[in-house]
Amino acid sequence: MTYAAQETSIQDANPVELFTFTRDNSTWNYTSASADYTDTTVSPHVTYTSASIDAGNVEASNEDLRNSLKLTVSREFAIAELFRVAAPTDVVAITIRRLHRDDGTPVVAWMGRVLSCTTSGAEAVIQCEPLTISLKRTGLRQLYQRSCPHVLYGAGCGLDKADWDTSATVATISGLTITVGALMAGMSYGGGFIEWIDGNGNTERRFIESVSTSGSPETNTLMLTQAFVGLATSDTITVYPGCAHNTTSCNDEFSNIINYGGWPYIPVKNIFVGNPVF
Repeated sequence: MTYAAQETSIQDANPVELFTFTRDNSTWNYTSASADYTDTTVSPHVTYTSASIDAGNVEASNEDLRNSLKLTVSREFAIAELFRVAAPTDVVAITIRRLHRDDGTPVVAWMGRVLSCTTSGAEAVIQCEPLTISLKRTGLRQLYQRSCPHVLYGAGCGLDKADWDTSATVATISGLTITVGALMAGMSYGGGFIEWIDGNGNTERRFIESVSTSGSPETNTLMLTQAFVGLATSDTITVYPGCAHNTTSCNDEFSNIINYGGWPYIPVKNIFVGNPVF
């Protein structure tokens, strides 16, 4: 019997939902069925671990661009644990497939990404948005402004972040503050970020709010903007400088003024205020 026939059948339907979460180098496979399920239609075979997951009703409608999805799980659920201290800095994607046990051919029912997770008692609610939400993003958005609108190390900026990285060893950790040794001379690290690889091979990032330098040999104290886990003293991190998005930083620190995206010489006086004398 085909999937479509079983899906509309009253007595032959035996639906199974398969959930795949992916993040960087990690993948989690779960099923809301009462027992583990092995998908033999792919090679190598993929086993989905049985878990308590309530996805509500996944429906197709004219409002697909807005149809968010809430998953109710236990607070010990692996994806909920990712958001326990702070949200991951990269995308956690989710794909939901459906099939019937006698059919064995999974059909994609929903795709998107995880936005947030909240806990209450023994439960956690994972909020997801559909993949099609990206179609609603604004197109041209560059403004007429003095400061540079380009993302540092992005396409418009043109800089390769690998040319500006500094490998450092974490000396101390206290709350949101870590200390490291010497960094690249003449660079401003406020507004920059750090990267490290967690125990699962995923890249974690935290932005640098402020930096203070002292002592000889040099010690740099980095105040990070968000809580973190999986980082310990003696770990190696990569530190990247930030940019003030003005001509001074672009030219003097990065020698990248040719790619500056702002208009630094916009007249200070507004000619549209109605004053006939400019």
